[in-house]
Amino acid sequence: MTDGRPNRHDDGGMRTWSLTLARGAVVPALAAALLAAGCAGGQTSDEKLENLRARAEQGDADAQFGLGVMYDGGEGVPEDMRWFRLAAEQSHAAAQFNLGVMYANGEGVPEDDREAVRWFRLAAEQDYAGAQYNLGLMYANGEGVSQDYDEDVRWFRLAAEQGFAGAQFDLGLMY
Repeated sequence: MTDGRPNRHDDGGMRTWSLTLARGAVVPALAAALLAAGCAGGQTSDEKLENLRARAEQGDADAQFGLGVMYDGGEGVPEDMRWFRLAAEQSHAAAQFNLGVMYANGEGVPEDDREAVRWFRLAAEQDYAGAQYNLGLMYANGEGVSQDYDEDVRWFRLAAEQGFAGAQFDLGLMY
């Protein structure tokens, strides 16, 4: 915090966000995607991946998101970007959020705050608390948008009302 406003965290020059908690929400979504793709117990990992990929290629947004998460956990950037984008274009809020993170941090794509704001806003408008918080940070810092403290408070408040601890903390510091 500087001047009463939250900032991105800086870990030795690498831009990071308070996203660990927000990104942690992907595990239930991945489990749901695996179940939806018919990936039941008793299948090998390869069979589960094959079933998930087949559903993703048929346009299933949850399966696309699930593949993005799986690739994101490994060495799959641009593969994770591809699947997140396909799911995000179908209004999958968690995928939109993850694209925002990737653009904000330059993970697998050139860093682009305007593009990060675009994806955060799409997810935030679907009540995705992590995206609401990050959009608030963008407004607080004037990154990708004009600095606007009314907007940062608005988005922090929406995230805080959903129990997002980072937003609750930052709002507390602002008052």
